[in-house]
Amino acid sequence: MRGELREQPGARQRPRGSPPVPCRDGIRRRGRRRMPRRAVTAVAAAALGVAVTACASADPPGSGGAGVTPASSPSATWYPAQGVPAAGAGPAAAPYFVALAFQKPDVPATVTDAVTGKALGTVRPPAGMSFASAAAAGDDRTFVLAAEGAYPAQSSLTRFYELRLGPGGQPGPLSLLPVPAVAYGDKFAVSAGGGRLAIATGGAGNGRIEVVSLPAGAVRVWGAPDHGSATSLSWAGNRWLAFDWSDVSHPAQQSGLRLLDTAAPGTDLMSSRLIVSQGARFGSFGGLIGPLITPDGSTVFTAMVSGGSVNPVAEVVEFSARTGQALRAVTPPAGESGTGQWCGALWTDPSGQHLLAACGDVPPGGQGRIDDGHFTRMNLHVPTYNFSAPRESFVAW
Repeated sequence: MRGELREQPGARQRPRGSPPVPCRDGIRRRGRRRMPRRAVTAVAAAALGVAVTACASADPPGSGGAGVTPASSPSATWYPAQGVPAAGAGPAAAPYFVALAFQKPDVPATVTDAVTGKALGTVRPPAGMSFASAAAAGDDRTFVLAAEGAYPAQSSLTRFYELRLGPGGQPGPLSLLPVPAVAYGDKFAVSAGGGRLAIATGGAGNGRIEVVSLPAGAVRVWGAPDHGSATSLSWAGNRWLAFDWSDVSHPAQQSGLRLLDTAAPGTDLMSSRLIVSQGARFGSFGGLIGPLITPDGSTVFTAMVSGGSVNPVAEVVEFSARTGQALRAVTPPAGESGTGQWCGALWTDPSGQHLLAACGDVPPGGQGRIDDGHFTRMNLHVPTYNFSAPRESFVAW
């Protein structure tokens, strides 16, 4: 098993100084005309931004194009992540994760080898700040960390930093991303190509989602006419964004995991499609906890709970994103003990055939890998917290 998870030769790490060739699909030739040098520069930057959007929007769920990467930025201070693994790739494609001790202030992020459990390096938050959450792009080498003001000068403003890993998983320096600071922006997700950041913003009951293009710096905002909030963001490729929506005004009709086409016109968050209802059941299990969509948009994995608040039991359940129907439980049920144990999906390949998940830390639950629905217990070396802790609060894979 150790050999199966060990990173293969030719790891997909791209040196920072060697950005890839930009996507050309969205670039059109235009007739030449004279214009001031400053205008030429501005137009060139805008054209590259359009090309980025075109490349990032070309992969609808199930199309097999989830690995399409956007163009590099004109300034070359940012470049795309490598694409997601091939469909059906095993966990060897994702040997590293970044973990946060989110219950403790001012602690570093730790990069860990998932096979050996060895800490490959730590990254301290910027001075006066504390890490709040983390997310990963599809290449398992590009991570984004959210940081907020630390005690005693606490602040709700969140800033976002990029962390790239070297070929052996060693962490590089943090880079401040060109993302406007937002209040309480600790719920976010990075697109497969690493070029788009989706952030859940807005106050309680007034949820919005902002998507930032990292190469172009453009921000697009979706809001909802009804009161609600968005959590558990995850990308299907570079275009389709899944989010768990809790609707106050119409909970039965609107709440659940929704899928937003970020390339479609409009700014209404409810133009998204409800793919798994909050009322969905699998036997005696119900509720959606930390749902995660596969990179190809075909499958959703989510924790569900049975037994109520007195004696809760959780397991990870697989859903079809096309029909919204529960297909099977992929982890053994795990009971809550004392302070509780976290349960949910950690990483999935594009097809959902291979999955890493944790549900409690003792048999019959535990951490392990799932292959075609078959659970094999193994130590993934990840921290486990209570059922209600969002995955992005403490681990990015």
